[in-house]
Amino acid sequence: MTYREATLYFYTGTGNSYRVATWLAEAARDAGAAVTLRPIGAARPVEEIGQGESALLGLVMPTHGFTAPWAMLRFALRLPRRRSTRAVVIATRAGGKIGPLFTPGIEGTATCLIALILALKGCRCESCMRCMGYCPTRAVEANYLLGIGVYLLAALIPTSALLAWLTARAPALAFLSGTPRWVLESVYALVALGLLYPLLHFLLGVGWINRFFTFITPTHYYRRYHEPEATLKELE
Repeated sequence: MTYREATLYFYTGTGNSYRVATWLAEAARDAGAAVTLRPIGAARPVEEIGQGESALLGLVMPTHGFTAPWAMLRFALRLPRRRSTRAVVIATRAGGKIGPLFTPGIEGTATCLIALILALKGCRCESCMRCMGYCPTRAVEANYLLGIGVYLLAALIPTSALLAWLTARAPALAFLSGTPRWVLESVYALVALGLLYPLLHFLLGVGWINRFFTFITPTHYYRRYHEPEATLKELE
């Protein structure tokens, strides 16, 4: 099918989704369409998205946790309704690398979830780790062990102790060990994280503590990847 116009939006951290979006834009231009290519942060969808079967809307994104990134979900939910506009959804999934082995990526529900949102908005459908990938000093890291520690010390252990104390004195409260327990643990964890974060920020100014957390941070040893030809300026 020939399109008169193509509006393509991308969300990317490594540059993979940007590169795929540029390939899609080149193909649309070669087919004679007027193309708009923008990151979702600079999008003006009310003005830019055409209507009808001669208009194409494309969303290109990475896969986060086997589904669409929240930023793209929020963007899709805020798009205007367009009757019969054709849509294409592309999810890149670079996978991972363990030693010399590359593992395949898993898209999960990424494209079908976004496609469902677009269908509900009237479209006809046929899926960021930028800071970490591009940081020149490799300063951006994520400490999973800290998260596990917060969960154990601030959620699991206190909640278990509290529920044991309550049920020993009031057996009727045993139902709290079900779903309410998870709610209680989540509240505990959020409060604890809010209290511990300023303390952690202060402690990281102490040399040996900083080195210790660096040593136990898995992302310190990760391969920092971004699409080789994609510049940071192109992603903004």
